[in-house]
Amino acid sequence: MKLVIVDANVLIYLAEIKKINSLFNSYTIYLPRAIFDEVKYFIDKDTGERISINLSLYQKNKRLRILESLDIEEAGKLKERIGQYGIELHPGELEAIYYVLKDEFTFCSADGAAIKSLAILGVESKGISLEKLMGGKFRKMRQEYTERFFKSMIKAGILLKIQGFNH
Repeated sequence: MKLVIVDANVLIYLAEIKKINSLFNSYTIYLPRAIFDEVKYFIDKDTGERISINLSLYQKNKRLRILESLDIEEAGKLKERIGQYGIELHPGELEAIYYVLKDEFTFCSADGAAIKSLAILGVESKGISLEKLMGGKFRKMRQEYTERFFKSMIKAGILLKIQGFNH
């Protein structure tokens, strides 16, 4: 796995549990502009304080690269295609899946709709859970970041693809 795109929810979670450096020490991460723009802060659970997430250091040492070549028309077609199954993605997830379809990227997300979309599009093998991406380095992990959750969303996406969506 060489080219990794990580969803905003994953970056925010890693910053919250103080493990974001582990990700960037292990991989060069690629982010669509929409995801980069979304990752600004997290709320500290103990104090309620907004804690800034500064990704510029990772950009400076070339461990983070921003993807900026989105074809708006193609992204629109992709949004329509996924929408036929009753799934609406955030802009960053839509961009990430666009790049996954265009290149050799692997996409790490904890968003059920994004994971289901990979299965609907037949590229479930290009998705990965945070747990698997980090090789089980973290002992406790919220459910949506686990391999078990990821696999359950892939199964749900495959089922949705087979059965279709009833409006």
